[in-house]
Amino acid sequence: MTTTSRDDGGGASAHAQGLRLAIQNLEREISRIPDEPVRGGRGEWISRREAKDKARVAMTTIHQEEANGSLRHRTVNRQTKLLTLLFVGLLDFPVMLWLVSSVLNVDWSDPFGVPLLISSSSPS
Repeated sequence: MTTTSRDDGGGASAHAQGLRLAIQNLEREISRIPDEPVRGGRGEWISRREAKDKARVAMTTIHQEEANGSLRHRTVNRQTKLLTLLFVGLLDFPVMLWLVSSVLNVDWSDPFGVPLLISSSSPS
């Protein structure tokens, strides 16, 4: 059995050594990722590992609450959101406007008139 050796002047081993160093550098950078600081939900600085743990706790809590019948975390479709805004805009706004205008004694015959400005700025 004959073996043939190729002599390339050490170029292949130097290239392999360079690849090993590049791999080691990348592995070192990857190992630092969990400890990098990120901004938390309330603006605090925490590590990625802590953020992952907090997300896991939050997800577990959500799953437990949903299993117990809670509807707090369910997603709402776009139609429901639009109907809510429509309800607030068409029904709630006029009712609140009427309530506030009666409390502040607004004269609706001239709501932006001079007597309103004078009466609101004068001490009682």
